[in-house]
Amino acid sequence: MSNTIKIWIDLWTTNSAIVINSNWKFEIIKNSDQMDYTPSVFGYNKGKNIQVWQKAYEQIFQHCDEENMKNYKAEVKRLMWTNEKIKFERVNKEFSPEEISSEILKYQKEAVIRKYPDINTDWVIITVPAYFDTIQKEATKKAWELAWFKHVVLIQEPIAGAMAYGFDNKKNENWLVYDLGWGTFDVAVISSKDWVLTIKWHEWDNYLWGKDFDNLIVDEIIIPKLKDNFSFKKLNKEKNRTIYNILKSYAEWAKKDLTDRENTNIVIDNKLIVDDNWEEVYLEIIFTRSELEKTVSKLINKSIKLCENAIKESWLSNKDINKIILVWWPTQMPFIKKQLTQKLWIKTDSSMDPLTVVAKGACIFWASQIIPEEHNESRKKEKIWSAKVKLNYEPVVSDTDTTVVGIIEELSGWWEYYIQIQSEDWKYSSSKIKLKNGKFFDTVLVTEWKTNTYFIYLCDDKWNIINTEPESFTITHWLSIAGTPISHNISIALNKKTFLWDNTEEYCETIFERWSILPLKKTLTYRTTRNLKKWDIENALPIKIYEWGSKKPDRNKEICEIKLSWTEIPYNLPEWTEVKLTIDIDISNMLSVSVYLPSIDLVKSWKSMRTEWEQEIIDNTKMREEIEKENTRLEQLSEHIPEDLKEEIKNTIKELYTQTNSKDKDTQNKTHHQIRELKQTMDKHELETESSRLIKQFNEEIKKSEEVFNEVDSPLEYKQMGSLKSDWEIAIKNKDWERLETINDTIAWLRTASILNTPEGMKYRLGLLYEKRHESTDPIKSNEIFNRCLQYVQSNDKEWMRQCIRELLALMPEDVQTGLWNISWITK
Repeated sequence: MSNTIKIWIDLWTTNSAIVINSNWKFEIIKNSDQMDYTPSVFGYNKGKNIQVWQKAYEQIFQHCDEENMKNYKAEVKRLMWTNEKIKFERVNKEFSPEEISSEILKYQKEAVIRKYPDINTDWVIITVPAYFDTIQKEATKKAWELAWFKHVVLIQEPIAGAMAYGFDNKKNENWLVYDLGWGTFDVAVISSKDWVLTIKWHEWDNYLWGKDFDNLIVDEIIIPKLKDNFSFKKLNKEKNRTIYNILKSYAEWAKKDLTDRENTNIVIDNKLIVDDNWEEVYLEIIFTRSELEKTVSKLINKSIKLCENAIKESWLSNKDINKIILVWWPTQMPFIKKQLTQKLWIKTDSSMDPLTVVAKGACIFWASQIIPEEHNESRKKEKIWSAKVKLNYEPVVSDTDTTVVGIIEELSGWWEYYIQIQSEDWKYSSSKIKLKNGKFFDTVLVTEWKTNTYFIYLCDDKWNIINTEPESFTITHWLSIAGTPISHNISIALNKKTFLWDNTEEYCETIFERWSILPLKKTLTYRTTRNLKKWDIENALPIKIYEWGSKKPDRNKEICEIKLSWTEIPYNLPEWTEVKLTIDIDISNMLSVSVYLPSIDLVKSWKSMRTEWEQEIIDNTKMREEIEKENTRLEQLSEHIPEDLKEEIKNTIKELYTQTNSKDKDTQNKTHHQIRELKQTMDKHELETESSRLIKQFNEEIKKSEEVFNEVDSPLEYKQMGSLKSDWEIAIKNKDWERLETINDTIAWLRTASILNTPEGMKYRLGLLYEKRHESTDPIKSNEIFNRCLQYVQSNDKEWMRQCIRELLALMPEDVQTGLWNISWITK
């Protein structure tokens, strides 16, 4: 039995499909409705029975009413990494998005078993959008596991598309994969060179998708006509969800029809209800291809900008790209092909079926994925004893020969054993290879551009044949894959001093850079920056892992947090305790983290995501506040940003304000994501103005500090500032803006320390501590110190006031001493 994966299933946002690979012939398995593609819709009918696929689609779109809206769910993939719960009123049950997805997948799986009852459905390849982060991939994988698949491998959709086109390609070329699906947009630059396929760069927009076209057709074409001809003046997307669902089905049909025609008729013949008033509607709308093109042009232009950026970031020009590979149905719109050709000056290639190209690429990828031993059920079912052969080889190679290494651990006796490897077509046959301690290796010849099957023959020194498991293996000659990269930076939250009195802050340091090739593993050593006390319930040591690429934690997405608590330590751990962190990301981008404290021999591991995603609560009011802050930043940076770009950001802010009025979950998630992107955009522009801002700040800090040092007689601080001036000149020369910011903070700290070391500064610090005296761990002792300190305050005795401050601080909880809660307490 083959030990490679034979099934590919994709749960798309609106549709799903299943494909099997039989000797490189790819077959789409039809569902019970005899359709190649299955609408990803799940619900309960009036008989309280599960209903999926086309019939469920018709209930929620074509025959939509309020009752159906409460009992059917579509496009659940967009919620699969949230903590959303979907309730079905007919059965009074709540499901997570992963559970709904798994129910759809179970029906897909049954369709395979009906046609091929002997095929092993335990193993499957999943394709996911390129932009998916760790939590999204884990949520996707969880849905498949709930559908009873035992071994799941992930591959990015643009890569699968490129692999399909590259299967018969022997040229050195660069391709742009343009993947516009119903739920996502991905663009990837792929290089095929010397028979090796490499991803150069990819961009994405998870809120630019084919369904957006449908929404625009409804909003800009259909709704205005309805309002002109009927009494639907108050038609509202939030309040009239049923009508919008019905109209979207008309829009989708019209959009498809215009792929092959210059114009079409949208014929609406329904009984619609608005504000509790029913009205019979019959309306014919003549809809032309030019109207469609005008309606969706903004979205297409946005996708082309992402294409241009992907090419630029790949250090290539448009002339270096040989063709644009089109993936998924919306790319067949003539307008998209025309715009891509005219604006990028690159020819488009849709020679393969855009609906099946990803499936074919995934099938090709199967050949490079061997089923792990622990998942290979065929060995457990073997009735006749066979020698278990553990093989190590590359299942896909671009050379005409390759090495195969193996070991057989179960053979015993004083006699000798031999192995012979022979290809199915008899083009290669090894000599009899004598086993050494059960081990062997051989260099086999590989026939070009085909899957080669090799049989294993094992015999003893008397030429008795012994059964082996497996009895054969396959090696495919094809373009080799340079490796799948991670989509985003993976970083850890660390703690650093800000050079201001008793203050620290959290920042992110990158562990793995974006584009690092999977699998990845690294062990790093850190130190704690606070005491960890036994029996102190609030005194945890959180270690947080983030995804994306900013140094500011709130711009990133937290994917893991391990908390070492008081229950896990045998005694108090002092500040600067060593912490070893091991982070591991497998070929499917699944992340695991292990924390080890050598001093107490404690290991704490984290492997899979939480059962319920601990997603940040999305609040429209809070989002409006964040948008306002970014608008203020835009005003502050206004003179440094080009006018066209500034206008674009203003329009984005305006759109975001409008979106915060929506109560729709998908719109709220979209807005939350776009605000994070807006922050990153503003960070980028702020960084571009760092030189002038930091130089100006440096000069101001120097001037202020010199005045203070002269006034309070601080020769030591004055000398230290002179040293910092030299460091500043080096930072300017190297354009090291981060170092320059640190120097500015240090000068500010020196000035603050100098002021605080004056009698007035000491009194100020004592005043702050007096206000927080109720938080002292020993209020009686604190009061005694304050009473004793009065005489030192009256006599301006700095040394004794400083001593009182030290004693009072020692009695304060650590969070009061630092002024921060729940931040990372480890550093390098």
